[in-house]
Amino acid sequence: MALQGSTTDSRGITSASSYAKVVALRIDYNSKKALAQVNIYHDSTASANDKEPVEVRNYMWTSVAGDLDTFDNVFGIAALDAVSKNPVQQAYDDIKTLAEFSGWTDV
Repeated sequence: MALQGSTTDSRGITSASSYAKVVALRIDYNSKKALAQVNIYHDSTASANDKEPVEVRNYMWTSVAGDLDTFDNVFGIAALDAVSKNPVQQAYDDIKTLAEFSGWTDV
């Protein structure tokens, strides 16, 4: 499970086959917060060969909607039951709605 698309890293290097992978997902149901760490690799081969990511991005869900949906709409038990998905898939689905991942595909 990952996303693939074009991105330009912080050094200005563009890769048409960048590979984004959720490598950590922490969910706290008491405080209704979730944090996903997404590693961006040059391509899927770099990820498969355990190379260092070219960029690390963190995304947070809380009870207040922002660029991402609210915690309850993405990770709440009712939301997960309604779509029969696991929390990692839910994170991918919501992250894909961000402008920075526009045009990226599921791989």
